[in-house]
Amino acid sequence: MKIFFFTLGCKVNQYETVILKNIFLKQNFELAKEKEEADIFVINSCTVTSTSDRKINKLINQIKNINKSGIIALTGCFPQAFPNREDIFKKVSIVTGNQDKFKLPEILKKFLEEKNKIIDIKEHEKKEDFNNFKIEKTFKTPRAFLKIQDGCNRFCTYCIIPKARGFIKSKSLETIIEESKTVAENGCLEIVLVGINLSFFGKDLKNINLIDAVKACSSVEKIKRVRLSSLEPNLLTNEQFLTLSEEEKFCPQFHFSLQSGSNTTLKRMGRHYDKDEYLKSVDYINKVFKNPSITTDIIVGFPGETEEEFKESLDFIEKVGFSRVHIFPYSKRPGTKAATMENQLSKEEKKARVKRMEEVAKKSTEKFLQNQIGKTLEVLFETEKNDIFNGYSKNYCMVKTFSKEDICGRIEKVKIKSLKNGILEGEILK
Repeated sequence: MKIFFFTLGCKVNQYETVILKNIFLKQNFELAKEKEEADIFVINSCTVTSTSDRKINKLINQIKNINKSGIIALTGCFPQAFPNREDIFKKVSIVTGNQDKFKLPEILKKFLEEKNKIIDIKEHEKKEDFNNFKIEKTFKTPRAFLKIQDGCNRFCTYCIIPKARGFIKSKSLETIIEESKTVAENGCLEIVLVGINLSFFGKDLKNINLIDAVKACSSVEKIKRVRLSSLEPNLLTNEQFLTLSEEEKFCPQFHFSLQSGSNTTLKRMGRHYDKDEYLKSVDYINKVFKNPSITTDIIVGFPGETEEEFKESLDFIEKVGFSRVHIFPYSKRPGTKAATMENQLSKEEKKARVKRMEEVAKKSTEKFLQNQIGKTLEVLFETEKNDIFNGYSKNYCMVKTFSKEDICGRIEKVKIKSLKNGILEGEILK
């Protein structure tokens, strides 16, 4: 039987889908290249916003139009966070949470034998071991996500993820090195370390931290670049930043989730920093790294957000000079404190503020990219069309160049000549 995967949400989910593919291949299932070929459909779900929930429902309906008799398995964060959503569950054959995600082949075989709907969602326990499944095969990409951390203990007032992912847990350094060697043998040159709250890596283990994980990956000779995904802004010290700046393979791109540029809003959100702390980290990064970039997430229209607080966020974007800003209108999640807060903003007001913020963020990105013109960037090329190759620099700028030679999966030095439609253009230096 052929199986097709749909992955919604974060880089952790993307990593876990690769693990699922590896497990299913071991169990003699065949991966469908196109969804129209599949008999079985696995939805690895997200639930960070209500938009994610609507995407799941829409996707299920699309699958039923493709294959009315197809078997649909829904797994991941959505069922784990909302285990009573019968309105969604009634449309699929199998439902599991994150706890049993990697048991899907066994659960599927049981379903095929008994032909009865299976809903199996186990609650997280306070103390859990890291699930040490490892990548054995990647799927034709020079950049691999490597999950090294799971769970979150922060309980921000707007966030349902601690319920979906449980408490913090970390992968061992030995497993990280072993998995890094595997993805390197599969042809990957860059590893992106990912986690639900990556900054907490090692907090549940003895005498290790995120810097040790970077060094572990960097120790693998065939790995040429190591990148971090989203970080809490106040959980790395200046000493740790300095150590990273001295690591040749480390990519100087920091995704610090700001969420708001207003201290009063940050307090209502239950964030554990203020904008001055945030700015101090940014200033130190700009001091010790060569040509770094700072990217971020911002929530617009949080309950009680005044016009003055919103303007503080706009001003802060300009002050920091982000290379990229991901903007989300606040999404009410049942079971969180923010969902019951007073002064909920209207959909229209949130939409208007998103538009205003997008204009400021676009100017910030444009300014950062313009500053890259004339520089020489090391680019890992990943895709090609009509002899035009695209890839990312170490500081995560999209770069394209012309080449008659196939340079996919290679790192080349590129002299940046221009900027067009948000993409840097340049020439390979021989």
